[in-house]
Order: sequence, then structure tokens, then C-alpha cells
Amino acid sequence: MQFLGNLVANAAFHPEYDRAHADHLIKVAEELTFQQLCILSLAGSKDHLRLAPGEEDYQGEKPTRVEQTGLITEIHDLSQRQMLATPEGDHLVFEINTIVPFTLSVENTGASLYTLMELGSIDNQDLAPLMRLLQ
Repeated sequence: MQFLGNLVANAAFHPEYDRAHADHLIKVAEELTFQQLCILSLAGSKDHLRLAPGEEDYQGEKPTRVEQTGLITEIHDLSQRQMLATPEGDHLVFEINTIVPFTLSVENTGASLYTLMELGSIDNQDLAPLMRLLQ
């Protein structure tokens, strides 16, 4: 709820977001899971990306755990919504097993949500389990 509150409060002070755009962002934010907000936090923060385990995709043996599969599916969903982009600027990741999580960045609606919801302030204790799953 804190982050949704941040969105509503911050949108009021950003004139570049008219009411229709702010309403759209609120609707989208309500549809996201907390895990997806954490993914946007990781993708939007350069500090977290420095802790990245590397540039490995999930072809072959990975992902092996149910939790990893769920997390990669959540990343894929954000990509399909054009909230994440690859280093090449592509917004759509067509195959789940080709996702390289720590090379993604926030884009479009994802960037707006990262800023207005203040997702960079998500506690490291909430992010650490996701980072472990991505290793």
C-alpha cells in the first residue's frame, strides 16, 4: 500500500502526468504483484545491478526451482507489458528462457512507476531473496 500511496501522492506534483495518464498508472500498479514491483526496483536501480551475478540466461539447466520459474514468468509479464527492456532497447522478450534478468532496465510505464512509486526505496531485505533466485 505504501508504494501505491506514493504513486497517488507523487503524480499530483508532476504536471507531465495528466489525470488520464495518472489513472492509467494507478490501474497498472494495482495489477502488479509485490514481486513485480521488486523486479522493477532491481531493474531501475544501478546500485542493485552492481550486485548482479552475471549475464546468464535460463537456457539449458535453468530455471530449476519452482520459485525461479515463477520469478522468470513475472519478468516475462513485465516485458510483455513493455515495462522492461533489454540493453538493445527491445521491449519484448519472446522466449522466457532467453531472459537475462540483470541486463534489463525499466522503460515506459515501468520507468514512470519506478519514479512515482519510489520503488528504489524497497527494502534490501525484500530484494535479497529475488536476487538469490536469479543467481
